[in-house]
Amino acid sequence: MDFRDTFNYYYRNNTTAETQAKFKIAKPPIMTNNLQKKEIRKKKFYMNNTTVPVFIPDRLTDDAYFNITTDAAATNNKIGNTLTISSLKYYIILRDSANTGACVVFLQQPANLNFGVPAPNTVIRDDIVYYQNKYYYYYDFTHFLSVVVNAFNLAQANLAVYGGPINPIFWMNQSGYFQFFVQNLAQWEFEISPSLAELFPFKSVQIDADRYRLVFNDIPATINGNTYNEVDASFYDTIFPFSQLVFRCDDGNLNPITFIDEGVLQTNAQAGLFESSILTYDIETNNFPAIYNFYKYVNENDTLWVNFYNDTDTRNHFTVSLYLRLKNNLLIPYTLKPKELCTFTVEVKYHDQ
Repeated sequence: MDFRDTFNYYYRNNTTAETQAKFKIAKPPIMTNNLQKKEIRKKKFYMNNTTVPVFIPDRLTDDAYFNITTDAAATNNKIGNTLTISSLKYYIILRDSANTGACVVFLQQPANLNFGVPAPNTVIRDDIVYYQNKYYYYYDFTHFLSVVVNAFNLAQANLAVYGGPINPIFWMNQSGYFQFFVQNLAQWEFEISPSLAELFPFKSVQIDADRYRLVFNDIPATINGNTYNEVDASFYDTIFPFSQLVFRCDDGNLNPITFIDEGVLQTNAQAGLFESSILTYDIETNNFPAIYNFYKYVNENDTLWVNFYNDTDTRNHFTVSLYLRLKNNLLIPYTLKPKELCTFTVEVKYHDQ
């Protein structure tokens, strides 16, 4: 026969600063002894998520990435090929249709994208430091589309002697796909880096290891009386940077869960990581525009129980800390803005046998 207790916890960030969701909780008596006969789980939660970015771009940490050749007959120009704090791991190439001139533009992080967040003083080489730096966070992905548009406009201005204006338009359709429009397609060829091709799976031809040439629709589109050609791509899950929301409880006497990442699966060269987590909740999505403004979870089934490690635990508290797991498997703290809310229910089950 099973006996169960549930415990509800409520937290609102009543400070004036953004704060990590981390809670030191008084331990109920049921969690102190006879623990080999008990299990625990996170039964439900609700929390605001407006601090979660929909995109964190890949950045550059050395200048080897700038060694891209465009192989045009007369003009081969580069823009943005100096390593700075703004250097991102993406580029576009524009060339005229006769391949007389070409220009590669390396994308740059816009200054003041996030108001009040200072720029780093130097290029950030440490991954943990980088992925916690909100200077590089995108909460609205259309801002990154503007970065791509600006790069193509820079390239066309650099090559203006070879063809007319391209006037690119890049937007996200409400049906869940990207649309990229350009003018004067007969005069130009449009290429993107492999890293951009991962974000935007446009119809394309891989020219070599460094570039994909976009293949536009033959049927023109009319926008505000002007003729454009279009290429489309569905939203992929490569944009949203996170895979899981992790509820860690390092002092909860929980049986550790083995987390096996991609490198372990492929090489078997190292043991998996041990995590004392009461719940890992999958948040990976391709519908990144719709994540805001809360995460909500209810376990309607009698599942996802976690065992205790020792039969007794005399500590008078346990700590629940929330983290976001990046797709590269790093963990960064989950934070709440002032007035934002986090509630959750913990359930303990006792087996009377």
